[in-house]
Amino acid sequence: MGGANIYDNFDGPTSVYIKRKRLSNLIDKFKKMAYEKKRADIERKISFYENHAIEEVCQYVQERWGFHITDKNSAEYRCMYNQIRKEVPGDINMYMYVRDKNGAHMDVEIEINSGYITGGVTGKGQALKEFNNIMRDIYIFYGVMQDDIIEKTNRYMTLVNVMMEQ
Repeated sequence: MGGANIYDNFDGPTSVYIKRKRLSNLIDKFKKMAYEKKRADIERKISFYENHAIEEVCQYVQERWGFHITDKNSAEYRCMYNQIRKEVPGDINMYMYVRDKNGAHMDVEIEINSGYITGGVTGKGQALKEFNNIMRDIYIFYGVMQDDIIEKTNRYMTLVNVMMEQ
């Protein structure tokens, strides 16, 4: 029995929907197994030997990707600072790096005390693809420490998720 049954009530018709438990078919099970295998393979490849301090990441963003630091008095900086303040507890020591290239504006924000990294892009589809590659590279460069792997911290989970997007 499924679908909708209509019951007449004093204030008008009432519909009742019965949710059926969806049985996974073979394709869904295969996709799930493939996803879990890929995730397990990525997690096995992650090493704590190739991690860098957050200060090194700041330098890397500038030297490798050509971003430059933004003035802390700019409206763009203050807007991002207020957004990050909502997500990061405690004192905030944030640096904002920007890059304008081929009609695209990219920004990367790095909060030093917590190691929080985020960013954004405005521009055409190619700019989004390039920005995603840049952010992926930054997270891989930042890496994880042994404690992150053991405790499965946000830093570790973010790296795994970024590497899953390949």
